[in-house]
Amino acid sequence: MNTIIPNNVTSIGDEAFFGCTGLTSVTIPNSVTSIGDEAFYGCTGLTSVTIPNSVTSIEGGAFSGCSGLTSVTIPNSVTSIGNNAFYHAPIKRMIWLTNTPPSGYANAGESALINYVSNDQYTSLKNMTVYPFLSSMFEVNGIKYVPVSPSERTCDAIDCAFDSTAADVSILPTVNYRGVSMNVLNVKPYLCYNNKYVKNVEVNFKGPLPEYLFCSCSSLQTVKVGDNVTAIGNRSFSGCISLQTIKLGENVTAIGEYAFSSCDSLNTVEVNSGSIGAYAFGSCTSLNYVALGDKVSSIGDYAFSSCSSLKTLLLGTMIEEIGNYAFESCYNLQKVTIPNSTTYLGTYSFAYCSNLSEFRVGSKVNKILDYTFQNCKSLFSLTIPKATTEIQGKAFSGCTGLKTILIADRDTELKLGSNGSSPLFADCPLDSVYIGGDITYNTGKSYGYSPFYGHKTLRSITITDKETEISPNEFYGCSNLKNVRIGDGVTTIGDWAFSGCSSLTYFAFGTKMKTIGKEAFSDCTSVGRIISKTATPPACGSQALDDINKWDCQLSVPEGCLSAYQAADQWKDFFFTDERAMEESIEDNPFNPETEKCATPIIELTDGHLTFSCETEGVEYIYEVTNPDVKKGNGEDVTLGGVYKVSVIATKPGYDDSDVATLEFSFGGGEPCDSNHDGVVDVADIATIIDKMASQARMQDDIEE
Repeated sequence: MNTIIPNNVTSIGDEAFFGCTGLTSVTIPNSVTSIGDEAFYGCTGLTSVTIPNSVTSIEGGAFSGCSGLTSVTIPNSVTSIGNNAFYHAPIKRMIWLTNTPPSGYANAGESALINYVSNDQYTSLKNMTVYPFLSSMFEVNGIKYVPVSPSERTCDAIDCAFDSTAADVSILPTVNYRGVSMNVLNVKPYLCYNNKYVKNVEVNFKGPLPEYLFCSCSSLQTVKVGDNVTAIGNRSFSGCISLQTIKLGENVTAIGEYAFSSCDSLNTVEVNSGSIGAYAFGSCTSLNYVALGDKVSSIGDYAFSSCSSLKTLLLGTMIEEIGNYAFESCYNLQKVTIPNSTTYLGTYSFAYCSNLSEFRVGSKVNKILDYTFQNCKSLFSLTIPKATTEIQGKAFSGCTGLKTILIADRDTELKLGSNGSSPLFADCPLDSVYIGGDITYNTGKSYGYSPFYGHKTLRSITITDKETEISPNEFYGCSNLKNVRIGDGVTTIGDWAFSGCSSLTYFAFGTKMKTIGKEAFSDCTSVGRIISKTATPPACGSQALDDINKWDCQLSVPEGCLSAYQAADQWKDFFFTDERAMEESIEDNPFNPETEKCATPIIELTDGHLTFSCETEGVEYIYEVTNPDVKKGNGEDVTLGGVYKVSVIATKPGYDDSDVATLEFSFGGGEPCDSNHDGVVDVADIATIIDKMASQARMQDDIEE
């Protein structure tokens, strides 16, 4: 509600507008000489007050409790201000045009975050900026400037208008008023704070944008930041709930904390350089596209947290750090590639990204911290680069889709953590693991013995030449484990290392194996093939091989070593032993340790319903249907396509994911769906489309075969 007080009113009486919470602006005429006690008490919607140069007194509590009040201008005429006149009114800036401080000014000035005064007589005020030429303040396009040096033609921007003149705001290196051009030296903080009139902004003055510059400007829709701007201050655009798109100039070197936080309508962000501060884009719930250029160096804590619509994330090649919680709860994020420049991924940095299915860890990331991937339920596989030296115990908490872990070949040791008695991968339905170097972890019972201890879905393990020891209990109780390959660097298999691996069928180890611990293979009753590449039979601990069925298991040893194995403890008990070239024997094993792959699914359309089928039984289908007619934007010209694109993969525990099957078909859109060209769109056209789809599916199968 806007209120204009008539020109014949000489005073605003006590409690005249008491508790008028809907009052958003008031125009006080030059006829008014006094504002009474609690005249505007509790007017929480009031954002700005310019008191005319006729008012001499502002009585006690006049604007008390005006919790939205942002800007107040005190004219030359005011001589007295009553107690608590602005009590509980969190004013951002108060402009004092009076040369002689009014009585009670100190009490009033305490309510203001910044006080602009014309001289240094205001000794009791805090956060005071003196402008000797404050009385020469002028306004251009909704922005109020004060001369700093009239002779040098310089000025500062200190306030704004709270009316329609502020709808389109430009803050440039120079401003022209009454034919005089002046250089803008500074733009002050909170300049347009909580201004509901601002809609379009262009800023290109030289230097950084100050903090809170356009904070809470709820009508702000467009922002253009020019190349003269060097940084975006803290909360500069926070709470601008109508802002949709932002593209920053080439020379922005930093984006401050909360700079664009809670900009609920923001959907596209392009940042070319600099650092992104904490919470900079936090809770921008409509943000779906982020592109960070090659000059962006770091992403702060919570920078994009709770951006629940974010689907596309492009990270530049020079990002060194990604902070804690940086992309936490970005539910729609599907694919992330961390650049090779990144050394630090913060804790919870991608936690609760529940649709994240593809993630590439940059080659220089040195640690994967607790909860980095918590509840990333769609993450299927992950490669740990050789630069990573530690994975903390809760890194994969809640990763209920993670099936493949590849620890890249390395010369450095990798420390694996433990979540108390719960192993590192306890929540992950691991199928295959590749270990390319030495791993270390706490082997105590209270730490769960091993990251792989008791894992019920793990099927295949490959350990390269870089690993030296398989610890006691490392794969104990992995009841679905079928295939194990161990490289030439491993010398020791610890006690109970594979105990309880009741499905184990194939086991091969390298040239340097020396000892196999006690009961290392207890309860391994399904072993059908063991291949040893070492010439000297490894020494076996108590009952190390006893539970292996000696009738069903074929033991292969290096050429010329058969007699040594037939004389060695526990090795001599195998009924069927042969010797052969080891490289050949490993490749020729009948228990293929490679993962079987799901067949490519078939897509069908029947009565308007998509259905999927697959030769591999028991699979789950993961599909996506896209259509260019599903659009969101603010343009005037919309082209309808009507073309549907379907893609699907088949997945199953213990199997590699299938190849992607795709189909395209059309219903309506820009062209009629007269598929049989009879001039009528009817059921016959749908049948033609289905036939085409089936034909495409058969062609796809023929190509793959």
